[in-house]
Amino acid sequence: MNRFLRLSIFWFALYFYGASPAVAIEVARRDSPNDSTTVPEEKALSQSKLSMTPDSLVQYGIRQMDSRKYVLAQEAFEEAVKLDALNCEAHCRLCQMEIVQGKNLEKAEEYCLKAIHISPKNADYYYWLGAVYGLQALNGELIDALAVASRLRDAFQKALKINPKHANARFAMAQYYLQAPPYAGGSIKEARRLALEAMPFDELTARRILASVYRVEKKPAAAEDEYRRAVESDRKNVEVLNEFAVFYINEKRYNEAIECYERALALDTTNMFVLQGLGDVFTLQNRYDEASAMYQKSLSILPRHTSALMGLARLNERQKNKPEAIKYYTLAAKCDPKSKLGKEALRRLREIKREKL
Repeated sequence: MNRFLRLSIFWFALYFYGASPAVAIEVARRDSPNDSTTVPEEKALSQSKLSMTPDSLVQYGIRQMDSRKYVLAQEAFEEAVKLDALNCEAHCRLCQMEIVQGKNLEKAEEYCLKAIHISPKNADYYYWLGAVYGLQALNGELIDALAVASRLRDAFQKALKINPKHANARFAMAQYYLQAPPYAGGSIKEARRLALEAMPFDELTARRILASVYRVEKKPAAAEDEYRRAVESDRKNVEVLNEFAVFYINEKRYNEAIECYERALALDTTNMFVLQGLGDVFTLQNRYDEASAMYQKSLSILPRHTSALMGLARLNERQKNKPEAIKYYTLAAKCDPKSKLGKEALRRLREIKREKL
């Protein structure tokens, strides 16, 4: 039961990878709809919003998300909702802003439910609702594991029913099958079925699911082969390279993990999760100066990136620098106190204080 409560079931399988919840927003960036509407990119929103329609405000916000300018993005989406309370896309994007900035998951759920109420046949909105429930389960905010299971399963199944080719919902549903206990619907067979079903029209997602299946079955050679095939199917996919890197970390093959991260960074130089991942590997190799530089670069993009703050805290602990460790644990706890990492930060702060006595 405890293992299931720790479950994170959305896109990138946080249960396996230990990434920040903010990783979810990378899915939104990739799936952002293209729009030909011309909107100001660098001009302050306050100077231009009077002449912008709700839809153009949403497009402006999406472009700011793509540039990882989350404050401007949130301001745009909030303004769009003020002008048009039935703008379902703005509500869903506000849900994502709550996630990426580590704010309020109850509010995120509320935004997503509003989007679904307005547009009940949109697969994306059900996917993001499932993502919120996964994070609530990860953070221990929902006590009844079976209730969590039902909500997650229903949200992802509805997304797939609406759009069977929804890659993120399919991947998330597969992670549910792989991590949930049998009495809650867990089934390796069902996860494998989702992969094989997708192979004709979405090889990338199919390979990623199969890699996860083999990891659960403790077949690392087969998992590695699927990751290689996934990378071959889309050489410019940063997310898959990131997953492949974490696989290598778990196998303690650190140099290969670094190679994957460096390939990903060459494609996206400001990817905070890749930078944080590199910091983690360098820390494991006792390359502390390089690790610190990666964490700091990640924080320059998203100051509330809890995983990077925790990385700096742990790094300083390894170096016996308690004042700096306390500083970063405190920042991590303040950023996301209800999350698994935030709770770990608070626990370490208490332990360090006891050690001083």
